Amino acid sequence: MDFRQPEYVLSKYGIKIKKCCATCIHRHPESEARRICDAGEGLVRPSDVCSNYEIIQKIVNNAGKADGRIRKKDFLMYVLDYPRNHDMRREKSVDDIIEEYESEYGSRFII
Repeated sequence: MDFRQPEYVLSKYGIKIKKCCATCIHRHPESEARRICDAGEGLVRPSDVCSNYEIIQKIVNNAGKADGRIRKKDFLMYVLDYPRNHDMRREKSVDDIIEEYESEYGSRFII
């Protein structure tokens, strides 16, 4: 087995980002524990890193950005469960769902 030390890349704001499948542009999530590599590596674990690794630039540009806000877990669960708990015959936009949540529960952000 290969027990290499993890490698990191710094974001524009000085946040360490681990080089692994989870931060690679070629990843295709299958589930929480498994991913398929679109660069031909097949089934991989989120912590794997291969020679085709290419970081997602959005992560490099935004990790540690001062104006970011954290969303409440309740809001994220509300969005995930929305199709199961609501009549989906009429398509709703993300803005409609956000507005509905905030009218019932208040702000979707922690800070």
